Amino acid sequence: GDDGTATIKYPDGSKDKIPGGDLVRPENDADKYDPKGPKNPDDRVPVKDPEHLTKDDKDKVKDEVGKVNPDLPGTIDVDDKGNATITYPDGSKDTIPGGDLVRPENDADNITPNIPGDKVTVKDPSHLTDDEKNQVKNNVDNANKDKFPAGTVITVGDDGTATITYPDTSTDTIPGDKLVKGEDSGSTSGQTDAGNITPNIPGDKVTVKDPSHLTDDEKNQVKNNVDNANKDKFPAGTEVIVGNDGTATITYPDGSQDIIPGDQLVQGQKGDTTDAGNITPTIPGGKVTVKDPSHLTDDEKNQVKDNVDNANKDKFPAGTVITVGDDGTTTVTYPDGSKDVIAGTDLVIAAKSEDVPGSKHHSHKNGSNSSQADGVKGASTANGSIANAGNNLGVKGESDNAIGNNKATSLKTLPQTGTKDTSILGVLGMLLASLGLFVFKKKRDKE
Repeated sequence: GDDGTATIKYPDGSKDKIPGGDLVRPENDADKYDPKGPKNPDDRVPVKDPEHLTKDDKDKVKDEVGKVNPDLPGTIDVDDKGNATITYPDGSKDTIPGGDLVRPENDADNITPNIPGDKVTVKDPSHLTDDEKNQVKNNVDNANKDKFPAGTVITVGDDGTATITYPDTSTDTIPGDKLVKGEDSGSTSGQTDAGNITPNIPGDKVTVKDPSHLTDDEKNQVKNNVDNANKDKFPAGTEVIVGNDGTATITYPDGSQDIIPGDQLVQGQKGDTTDAGNITPTIPGGKVTVKDPSHLTDDEKNQVKDNVDNANKDKFPAGTVITVGDDGTTTVTYPDGSKDVIAGTDLVIAAKSEDVPGSKHHSHKNGSNSSQADGVKGASTANGSIANAGNNLGVKGESDNAIGNNKATSLKTLPQTGTKDTSILGVLGMLLASLGLFVFKKKRDKE
């Protein structure tokens, strides 16, 4: 019937009825929408632990749901496993399973390859020879020797595009126009603006309240920083657009693009959003003596790790991971994915007890090396990318021991000889000698 009531007629002419109220209901908002996760599984939000999402992870999932389903009304709530519940204005609900929205993070999520400073000059940028491909491969390898984990494989295509395959099989790609150029260096024929320009990374990051959701004012500050750092590089008509997480997309007049990741341009406020924003690691009082400060052994790395761990046992939250690089540079990754970096020069010393000379720290994406760190804290990042230890000159002043300058005793071991500081003993000796001469003179005068 019109109200949905169903009448069943049997062969013998008898009848049954099912009331419409048992078969139909008014349409609600949930009937009108079919929310989904991203089509490409790789576009799901990478998280450290898919069973226990952090607040930052959940915010990213909300953003992803909104991006894939832009016309969805109502509110979005994300639970610890990434399941997103959409509550519509009429109170009806839909749920997107966490497996459609999040995935475990991989090597490619945590590594941004450095682009070599110099391009390989090739005869035909569309058809590289095997020798030219090897030169490109070596350039990429050398620019990332302290970044790529053991087992990373680099393959170079005919047009110079380099594909980096990490041990967990995740991949990164560097376009060929970033790595090769034609023999006629004065000609830009066949090349794009993006191929001819490597944007400078601004020296200073913009401090923002929430690195995952920049305000319009914060985005403008990032845009101005990028513009100013490249005012002599960008051609007229270049447009810089800054995303919610601070990532800057540079679109050149010919339509080609460059991208600078947000973690290279912004940092969270101290004490505001991330573990890295709230914690300043203490530098151990003693450095580990190593044979080669540029290539630590596994045993030496473990000693550095233990030193950092012990110096911060009351600071680091459970789940903090400490990794030590070949030059002793130590990356502290907190449970929320944010990071701090302690320079290798603060943690290791050469076997001859000479301070380690300016070791390389993290590089900007354009391959430029950061300056030597003079302080404790590396610039912390909210989205989990690696911080730049070299831009950091500040320390927390309340603890001298935190910067390795323990002044608890004046009789200290000298760094190069291992002998005690005899300056005080020398002064005492001179005073005693002077006193002896004075007594001797008095005795003679008396006689």
